[in-house]
Amino acid sequence: MRLECRIIPPVDLKNNHVQQMFDLMEKNYIGISYDSFLRDLHQKDTLFLFHASSKIFGFTGLKLYPFKFENKDIVIAYSGDTVLDEKYRGTLSIPVYWGIYMLKLSEKYPNLYWLLTSKGFRTYRYLSVFFKDFIPSPNQNNPYLIRLRNQITKEIFPNGYDSSLGILNRGENSQSIRNIEADQIAIEVSKDPYIQYFGKTNPNFDKGHELVCLAHFHSTNINQYILRILNNKSNV
Repeated sequence: MRLECRIIPPVDLKNNHVQQMFDLMEKNYIGISYDSFLRDLHQKDTLFLFHASSKIFGFTGLKLYPFKFENKDIVIAYSGDTVLDEKYRGTLSIPVYWGIYMLKLSEKYPNLYWLLTSKGFRTYRYLSVFFKDFIPSPNQNNPYLIRLRNQITKEIFPNGYDSSLGILNRGENSQSIRNIEADQIAIEVSKDPYIQYFGKTNPNFDKGHELVCLAHFHSTNINQYILRILNNKSNV
C-alpha cells in the first residue's frame, strides 16, 4: 500500500490526527508523555503526515531557525519526532516527500542546514543516502560543520549536549526505542559501515541518547541519484 503525504502547519491538526500520531509514537518509543508530545508538535512550523486513506502511518516535523554564524546568515531546519509504522519501513515516502519540500526550501535559503538528532540507526542512515558531506561520518570530517553543529545545538538545547561526543542526553525527558533489543542485534550483525558507526558513536542510544547530525541541504551536496528522484515527482 502506498503512503500519501499531507503537509500542514500544526494549527491545522485535528484531534483524531493528534491521537493517531501519539498512538504511533507510543507503539515505537517509551518515555512519551502526551503533554510533552503535544508541546513539541506545536513548536514546529511544518508537519508531514504520511497516511493511507484516513489513517496516519508516519509523520515528521520541521522547525526553522534563522541563525548567524561566522558572519554568515544561515537557516537551520530541525527535524523533530519522526516515526514510521513498522510495516512501511523501507518505503521512500518519508525521505522523498520531505526531500522535495526541503529542496524547494533550499532555493529560497541557499545556506540551509538540516539538523537531525537521531535516536536510532535508521534515521542516521538517511544522511549517507542523501548527502555527499555530513557529520558525523565514518568517512569524512568537516570542521566547519562541527563548529556550526556545536554552536546551534548549545543554543537550541542548552542542557544535556556534550560537544566532545556530539551526543544529546535529554535526561528524564529522554525517549528510547521500544523494541531496543532488535535494534541492538541489527547493529551488532550489520556489515554496513554507517550502521556500525552509529553504534560506535552513540553506544547509549538504548537510554535515549541522540546523535546530533548536520548537513548542508543544497543541490550540490545531494547524491545525484537522490536528486534525480526529487526532481522527478512521478517517483513519489
